[in-house]
Amino acid sequence: MKKIGTADIIWKEFDNFVKTEKEHSMKKEPGWYVSVRWSVPREIQDILWSMYTKTGEGKDADGCGCPLGEISGFKLDSIRQHQDYLDSMGLSWDLLYLLDGIAVLQSGSLMIGLPDSTVFCKEYTDLDTCPELMGKYPLVSKNSASRKEVASGIRNKQKEIDGKKKELEQLEKEKQAELEKLKQELEAKYAEKTQLIREKKKEMEEQMVQLNNQMFVLDTELYGIRCMMGETVQFVQLVKGLEAEEKAPVVFFQKIRFLDEELGKWLAVYDFDGKDIATFEDALKNREDIRERFAPGPKSVSVIRISKNNILCGASDMVSNVLDTYKKFHGKQIGILIRNGENLYVGWTDEEKIRIKDENVYLKPETREDSLEEAEVQSREEVASRYFVFSILQGVLNDGRILKVPEKINVLTPSPYLIFSMADGWLEDNRYGTFADIVERTDAPLMKGDMILTTLKIERDDAGLGNIWNNGRSTRYDAWNNDRGRGERNRTHDAHIPDRRVVPINLVDTIDTYTITEKKFRLTVTEVPVKVIREGNTTVTQFRYDTKKTNEYLGKITSYLTVKNNKLYEKIDVKGKPPEQILVAAKAYGYVHTDAEQIMMDHAHSYYTLFESIVHTETEKEYYVSAKKDNYWKDTDSFANMEIRPGEYLNLTFLNSVYLVYAIQNHKIGGWRRGGMTVDYANSIPYLNKALEYIRKREKEEAVMLGRYMELYEGWQVDVSEWRLKNNYHRLTDARAGKFAKEKAGKIPAQKEKKSI
Repeated sequence: MKKIGTADIIWKEFDNFVKTEKEHSMKKEPGWYVSVRWSVPREIQDILWSMYTKTGEGKDADGCGCPLGEISGFKLDSIRQHQDYLDSMGLSWDLLYLLDGIAVLQSGSLMIGLPDSTVFCKEYTDLDTCPELMGKYPLVSKNSASRKEVASGIRNKQKEIDGKKKELEQLEKEKQAELEKLKQELEAKYAEKTQLIREKKKEMEEQMVQLNNQMFVLDTELYGIRCMMGETVQFVQLVKGLEAEEKAPVVFFQKIRFLDEELGKWLAVYDFDGKDIATFEDALKNREDIRERFAPGPKSVSVIRISKNNILCGASDMVSNVLDTYKKFHGKQIGILIRNGENLYVGWTDEEKIRIKDENVYLKPETREDSLEEAEVQSREEVASRYFVFSILQGVLNDGRILKVPEKINVLTPSPYLIFSMADGWLEDNRYGTFADIVERTDAPLMKGDMILTTLKIERDDAGLGNIWNNGRSTRYDAWNNDRGRGERNRTHDAHIPDRRVVPINLVDTIDTYTITEKKFRLTVTEVPVKVIREGNTTVTQFRYDTKKTNEYLGKITSYLTVKNNKLYEKIDVKGKPPEQILVAAKAYGYVHTDAEQIMMDHAHSYYTLFESIVHTETEKEYYVSAKKDNYWKDTDSFANMEIRPGEYLNLTFLNSVYLVYAIQNHKIGGWRRGGMTVDYANSIPYLNKALEYIRKREKEEAVMLGRYMELYEGWQVDVSEWRLKNNYHRLTDARAGKFAKEKAGKIPAQKEKKSI
């Protein structure tokens, strides 16, 4: 805004204004700002509100919500400091805006908005249309035109310039047309020669492709020979012992085993802590069960890789350390394990030569034949990689030192001493569907105290982000921005919930939504002038609106009422009331206006409404967890309720250890999602193991309670969790344990011990 004059504050009026605003705030009444905010531009609104300190929320004269506040003490101090300076220098405030009873003043960096009754304003003289005034001053020519005339001359001259620009653009178009015509003539002249050269170039390119293919085949065959000669892989013996019978067939497993998945699965099934195992080689040396997992006996060949997608997800600290060590020493190398009785060998292939993207060592399960011609489906490099693996196996069989067979074998032809296995070593089990199916079925609405597993690090949605409505500044620390919290005051700015943490639900909010439907009819509006006001050079006409209802039907409109924890707008108790009574309460408090006239700025779009119905349409739950705050300057911990949303947690209430072990053993994740994204098996393993750890502890306590009334049996965990889900029992108590035993046995059991838990 530019300066339009000077102003001085009338201090008596100003002090009365400050006092009045404070009284309004104490009475919880809207002040001056609320009465004028909609009559000024947004920029002026912001300046006016900067004068205030917010003290609460209220309603304006129309029943709409509005902020309550009083003049800020800090702003008063700043005004008086600037006034003292201006008085000492004999200066006045700069006047930037004077309209509709509002004056905006500025002194240095301070900008304030006040009622014009509290200031004495002296606006600049309007010189735009008064050249005779300019002639009175010696530095201005007496024959000078007015500013308005000069501005008009500028606009006329700009039109002339724009006209010349259009002439130049037309000349440019004509020139381009001539050039295009010449270009076409030249292309037609040389078209035949150009076509001959292009055909020759294409022929040469095809020859180059053939030569490159020949070179690739030669390089592949040469490296394949090196593989068969044993030059490319050095096999290291990890375990020594007796060899298998020579007639025992060698089983070559098609499925590549991924360390992050297999180690996580093994950890869950055997509940092993993994101490004293630093590398994958250590695990193979020291654990017979792991040897059987990766290289089943008596004679076998297995292929291993660190991860299916190169994203490492350690199911425990031990697994993470093993994966990190593997990556450090072997990178993305594919390993080959060879088992011969009690003997175990491992070799690492060349990462640049052998790269297989999927989980199958050979392409066609029915033929085992791979060729470079299959490059239409797979990349040539992948086909060659599989050829190299077969060549390495052929070389090991030819050498006879690591694996002995009664006769010479060609790996590409059938032999009783070489079996190609398509199995992955685990029996398929489809009893419970996929893990995603289990989660969907057991994810019942949560209650306070239910345990969940976080599947993301939960922070405020505006953490670290700038806001386009806030000059690019993050709203994280704004006093009245309580993102993901309860209430308006900011309590979550320094709170977060860690990833993969078992925590209880601390609070549950229930939100019911009611849909109001109204019929909409045309409303004719006529403006009738009632008063003309002149303020200086400005004339303002005030109108009243005369309306007339018509029968022209315009359709239906819908609006919504929300009831939170049985309270309308968190204030009015409506527990047990039907929708119609809830609407009456909302109208009585001014929250809803049905059967109302709506006068639009474009009067042709004005309408009135007639109430038709109100129905309950939706019930939502909001869940909150007690999140620890980062109180670096305090000695005691403090917490804030923080919302956690679907997709950010795993509901542990009705899960059991049998379901989790089943999902881990069978790779049956089935599109389970966390954070809005579908995750694969390896990424799921750390979360399944953490959930399993908690649920096994819970089931130990449940076993003690059930043991007082019945003998436990294999799979009791499934029956108990399903029984609780059916009856909506979120926790097993001593009384419920007896009830379950009674239903299971069909009679009242003899009670071994009576305790309250």
